[in-house]
Amino acid sequence: MKKGIERAYMYLDYIDDNDSDDIIAYLDIDCKNIFGNIKNKIKQIHVGDSLYKVTRGVPEYKTYIVENITSNSVKFENGITIKLGETRER
Repeated sequence: MKKGIERAYMYLDYIDDNDSDDIIAYLDIDCKNIFGNIKNKIKQIHVGDSLYKVTRGVPEYKTYIVENITSNSVKFENGITIKLGETRER
């Protein structure tokens, strides 16, 4: 396990759009555990979620706030969009 990271890794694994009122995306992202170590985890993401908060403060995700989720993509307020099955690293 690594203590710090230099990139914002994410993989859009699945989107559950069965409930049109609350579409849920499942992102594989780097998260801090209770010891401060970074590990990949799949997290449920909703519109309005901050990846910075979801990851327990991983700084690379500070500008990633979910703006919209469709049946095949997640768009963030910083202008970045990730599509289903896509991996992003910066």
